Amino acid sequence: TGTYASTTDLANGAGVSISVTFPAGRFSTVPRVTLNPTASARIQCAALDVTTSGFTARLDNFSGSAATDRDFNWIAMEVW
Repeated sequence: TGTYASTTDLANGAGVSISVTFPAGRFSTVPRVTLNPTASARIQCAALDVTTSGFTARLDNFSGSAATDRDFNWIAMEVW
């Protein structure tokens, strides 16, 4: 699990990609990753390019106005 915190707003129609790295050796198979925005309900999150070493978090704002902060929590689970 982890948390990403940023005080930077995300403008309407804007998006950002954030690289997240897992602890070395944590996963032997590609885990399932779930993201949850914590600061603004305006942000939509997705986990892209998931590997055993990390993933790219994609945050987008399609709400009609700026989203305050870009905070999110994530959890990765290895499924056998």
